[in-house]
Amino acid sequence: MAEGSGGAKNIATWVLTVLLAALFAFAGFTKVSGAVEVASAFMKFGYPVWFSYIIGAIEIGCALLLFAPRVAAYAAGLLILVMFGAIVSHLRAGESPLTPVIVLVLLIAVAFLRRPQTA
Repeated sequence: MAEGSGGAKNIATWVLTVLLAALFAFAGFTKVSGAVEVASAFMKFGYPVWFSYIIGAIEIGCALLLFAPRVAAYAAGLLILVMFGAIVSHLRAGESPLTPVIVLVLLIAVAFLRRPQTA
């Protein structure tokens, strides 16, 4: 690997981490705030409204954990599961899953970049 590429990879990893953390923090806070739009979306997908609070808490917690390099891959992994659920929910509702698919791909990249390194 070229000498400068490690620094560029590190910067790219942190930029992606910050963007995803901001996205999930915002999405999580929207869910736990009890927004009417979120409640109706969850009901449309066939889920009880209380489930949005659980998903929101997971999103907020994982958004914070993305900043902890030792556990960031695990936080990304949990968010990957949330995105699989979102994709299935959108497909079942007859909606495009494009946004959750894009976020899923970015989360996979972060999980890969933050994976625990073995000696």
